[in-house]
Amino acid sequence: MGRPPRVHTVVLHGDRDTHVPVTLSRRYATAARSVGADVTLRELAGVEHFGLIAPFSTVWPVVTAELQTLSR
Repeated sequence: MGRPPRVHTVVLHGDRDTHVPVTLSRRYATAARSVGADVTLRELAGVEHFGLIAPFSTVWPVVTAELQTLSR
């Protein structure tokens, strides 16, 4: 990884995602942190790939709460 992101970054990933392996997000977060980035990785238990973007999913309140942290 080159330069770290200059803003706080939140990575949300469902642990039941069969489209994108959660290891991809783990590796990104580790690499970004190793160069000084402020990265939060939230692995969401029982959540599959599309659950993160479904407003009626049980995880939606977590997603919106994490997004709110980015505006501070």
